[in-house]
Amino acid sequence: MPAADQQTCEVKVDGVWNAVSLVEARTLYGMLPKRCPACHGQVNIAGNYTPGGGYKLQHRRSHSGCPVTSAAYSGTPSKHPQAMG
Repeated sequence: MPAADQQTCEVKVDGVWNAVSLVEARTLYGMLPKRCPACHGQVNIAGNYTPGGGYKLQHRRSHSGCPVTSAAYSGTPSKHPQAMG
């Protein structure tokens, strides 16, 4: 399983998953499917609309095997039970 990166996600463009920054995911690919680069669970990009507020990766359904969600992480990495292929 890849190392967790809280500043990127994967976006499905023309049938291929591509790693992009959260800014790109939110602004350029807003309506396309997005998944976590670590566990492949479906995610949303949450953000602050003020300058410098930044964006945050949020799983649609929490998963204890994903190191990106440190509050729920069990310590053992695993694929999301509803991983997007």
